[in-house]
Amino acid sequence: MTVRLRFCWLFLAALALGGCGDDDAAADADADTAADAPEDVPDDGPADTVDPAWYAPDPLGRTTEGNLLETDPEMVVVAPPELADAWRSYARHRNLSGVATQVVTTDEIYARTAGADEADQVRSYLRERYFETGLRFALLGGDAELVPFRRVEASVTVPFSGTYTTNGPAELFFAELDADWDRDGDGRWGERVQDLALEDLRQAELAVGRVPAGDATEVANYVGKLAAYEADANRRGAFPLFLSDVATTIPLVGDVDGAEAMEITIGEVFPLEFRDNAWRLYATEEAVENYGGEVLSARRVAQRLLDGYPLSFHNGHGSHWNIANLLDGDWVRGLDNAMPTVLASCACLSGNFADVADDITFDLWTEQGPGEDSAGELLITGPCGAVGYIGNTAIGLGPVGGVQFLDAFFRGIFQEGRTRLGEAMNYGRAHIRDMNLVVRGVPMPVSDDTEWWTLLAVILLGDPALPVWVHTPRPVELTVPATYGPGWQELTVHVAEPGGIPAPGVTVVALKDGDFVLRGTTDDAGDVTFRFLPTGPAGITVRATAPWFQPAEALIAPR
Repeated sequence: MTVRLRFCWLFLAALALGGCGDDDAAADADADTAADAPEDVPDDGPADTVDPAWYAPDPLGRTTEGNLLETDPEMVVVAPPELADAWRSYARHRNLSGVATQVVTTDEIYARTAGADEADQVRSYLRERYFETGLRFALLGGDAELVPFRRVEASVTVPFSGTYTTNGPAELFFAELDADWDRDGDGRWGERVQDLALEDLRQAELAVGRVPAGDATEVANYVGKLAAYEADANRRGAFPLFLSDVATTIPLVGDVDGAEAMEITIGEVFPLEFRDNAWRLYATEEAVENYGGEVLSARRVAQRLLDGYPLSFHNGHGSHWNIANLLDGDWVRGLDNAMPTVLASCACLSGNFADVADDITFDLWTEQGPGEDSAGELLITGPCGAVGYIGNTAIGLGPVGGVQFLDAFFRGIFQEGRTRLGEAMNYGRAHIRDMNLVVRGVPMPVSDDTEWWTLLAVILLGDPALPVWVHTPRPVELTVPATYGPGWQELTVHVAEPGGIPAPGVTVVALKDGDFVLRGTTDDAGDVTFRFLPTGPAGITVRATAPWFQPAEALIAPR
């Protein structure tokens, strides 16, 4: 007997949707998430009522083939001990999506890895994993007081604008692993020339993001949103939302809308499907007349997010409490969008998770206290809002840095196949100077100084392994055996589009908690076969994913 399921992962999305405006459903989702998390030490001993064949070795000596639990992870979640269990539900989810993931606590890192301070210990641990085992992704799973970060001091002078300074978080410290960030040994990390060259900052090896969660509820919020985004229940993956503020006001010219620079990237980089499905909310009537859409208001942005726009692109202003001129922290808290978005913005300061940063110079900043999270943090850790935020921990430089970075970021996603957020971030860093921006006939070049500043200030709040939708996903059917028994098994899974059309090239994962994680790719017939020797009777979760399909998931029961 086989079981055929079409997009059956919707139940996870339903749990996630309950987190927005449904407290009972959110509580149920938290309970289910906790129940899904595997125990640290699984109890593999046979119970009195269990057939001992479940624990017998194979008479031919065969064992489970390709168990990812026995290999080095491709991704680690660095979590404080008090949040480790909450993050294990995420690790299970990411394993099912095909990225081998483990949770490591900060205490474990501090006990095994030397360093000048805790941030250096975390970086040294990631560096060791990267160079020795091929680590690809690192998720820093806690707020500033829970998972360490590195402050890097910098200043920049922008003609006709002013001089800015920062001593804020520079998450590039954990992504660029080849250089010595305190080469001269003076304890001032990330000094230009003395420690690092500009070329160092362009060559980040590891894809890094942070979810600045302060407690298990905020972790559960994020994992629920992740489920909803990746499920894309309403097939809205190719619906982008474009947002702008007035970039500047020029005498005798008037307001210059940030949309003018955005539309260059939209026209050159975004696929036709995305351009056709886009909705624009721009700051000025002139931009609306030129490009379409409506004049931006807080209510209109909230409504569009409620409709489901999983990718948002913003060019404009921000602050500690604002992700855009009209979108503040209270607005973020009031969001009720079931489909979370990924927001890429060049706005100032809202990505700073450590400081109340509301000035162009850091000597007027203060460290965050209780209830002082930035609007960018709230967007990520709340039950609704976003599943990814690309922003700045310092002043964003817009047309002389931020615009060019975002252009390269989107080129990475849509033209270079860097569809996972952290890898697109690193592509953006490496190619920030590829864009020759001209606005109203005026060249807007990136200088060495503005590039240095931008690369230090830009940040990803969210999962670096999150795959961004680059198509409208199609439904897919997953056919699996209804049950399996004890002893060595050969289990074949079939993936097809509706109508029985085989689906080759789909990643399929079979996961049995505490026993094995197996990963394969469907062949031309849409089939993949797993070979394993189970230890004990328990359900096997099977999940099929591909960039062009909605995920499908099924459970195979022990008989």
